Amino acid sequence: MTSAAKAIAVDLGGTNIRAALVSARGDVEQFTKVKVDDRSPEGIAADVARLIATLKGATRELGITMTVPSSVWTETGLVANAPNLGWRDVHFGPILERAAGLPVRLVNDLNAITYGEAMVGDGKGERDVVCVFIGTGVGMGAVSNGVLMEGADGLAPEIGHIKYESSVTGRRCGCGQLGCIEAYVGGRHLPELLRDVHENGTPSQLIQQRGADWANITSRDIEDAAVAGDRAARLLWHDIAERCAWLLGTVIMAWNPRVIVLGGGVLQTAPTLAKSVDDAVPRYAWSSFLQKLRIVQTTLGDNAGIIGAGLSAHHRRR
Repeated sequence: MTSAAKAIAVDLGGTNIRAALVSARGDVEQFTKVKVDDRSPEGIAADVARLIATLKGATRELGITMTVPSSVWTETGLVANAPNLGWRDVHFGPILERAAGLPVRLVNDLNAITYGEAMVGDGKGERDVVCVFIGTGVGMGAVSNGVLMEGADGLAPEIGHIKYESSVTGRRCGCGQLGCIEAYVGGRHLPELLRDVHENGTPSQLIQQRGADWANITSRDIEDAAVAGDRAARLLWHDIAERCAWLLGTVIMAWNPRVIVLGGGVLQTAPTLAKSVDDAVPRYAWSSFLQKLRIVQTTLGDNAGIIGAGLSAHHRRR
C-alpha cells in the first residue's frame, strides 16, 4: 500500500453522517456530511452511498470503513444495539455493501476514536490508551500494549452499559436494560435527572423557567444554571461528577492505561463538571495507578472517528 493511498472513512452519528478520505498519515481530505433524516438502515445506506460517490481519488480496494454508535460484529456487519438509531440486530454491513458497491467494515465509534487518538492524537507514542466519551451516551475504547481491544466478536468494551445500580430496580437505559451507568450520566438522561432532583425537594429555577419544555434542557443549560447558583443543578453536577469519577476509577483499575482521553458533549460543554470529575478521580483509584497517568481532553475533536476509521483501514491491509 503506497503512502498516497486514500481510505474511505464514514462516521455515523445521531445527527449527521460524515465522510472523508483519510491518508495513511491520518490527514483528512474532501470532508463532507449530510444530516440524518431517515434513520432506517436503508435510508442511512442510501445517504452514505451518495456521500462517498462525491469523493474523488479513493483507494477503492480498501472499501469503506464506517463507525457506528453501537456494538458491532465486525466480521459480519451486524449492528447489535444502536439506541440512538433505534436499531437492534440489524445486518447493516451487507445493506451498505449493496447500496455502495464496495466492501464494508463496520467498527464501533469509540473504538475508531480511540485508534485515532492512539495513532495521531494525544496517545501517540503510548501503547496503553483509553478513550472515555460522555455525551448523549457513554462509550469507551481501549488500546492495550499497542492493540485495539475489541473482544472476541468485536463487541467490546461497552462500559456505558455496566451496571451502576440494580438491573432490577435501576433507571432505564436507552439500551432497554436497567441500572446502566449511561442512565445516570448520559446527556439524553440529564433533563429527567434534573427534574428528579427538583421533585425530590431541591428546587431548580431552570426547571421552573422551562415549564413544559423541561425535556429539552441540555448539559450547557445545566452548567450555566449551576454556575448561576441553581441548587438542583449544582447537586446534580456533584452527583454526576462522582459517578463519572467512579467510572474512570473503574477503567483505571481494570486497564492501567498511560493516557485517558476524555471527550463527549457533556464534559466538553460543562467545564465546572469536568474539573469536578478530575478532582474526584483520586478517590476511586490507587495512587500507584495514577502516578504516570495522563488524563487529557481530546484534541482531534469531531474528526477523531473519521481519522481512526481511515487509519484502521490502512493498517488492516498492511
